[in-house]
Amino acid sequence: VLLHLIDGTQEDVKTAYKTIRNELALYAEALAEKPEILVLNKIDALDADEIKEKVKVLKRASKGEVFTASGATGINVPEVLWKVLGVIDADKAEQAALEHRKAEPTWVP
Repeated sequence: VLLHLIDGTQEDVKTAYKTIRNELALYAEALAEKPEILVLNKIDALDADEIKEKVKVLKRASKGEVFTASGATGINVPEVLWKVLGVIDADKAEQAALEHRKAEPTWVP
């Protein structure tokens, strides 16, 4: 899982998001295909209207959920970490199910 933090104090959060996504795809397509948790960071330095607008822009750009957080103050950090853990746990469960299916003998009448 990729935890993608976007600096909320930047003017153009869409370009910041797109730049990293493009760099990931150019470096290794497998990285670009990993699940991503997108977080607008440094919300302690923004007012409510700025947060709302930047989240809206990032949702449109990413076509996904956008979390908000502040690493400096800890706002919403536990929620983001729980989300990361949830994605990891879901992946582990999926991998275990695949391994279980591989280990089952094939029944032939």
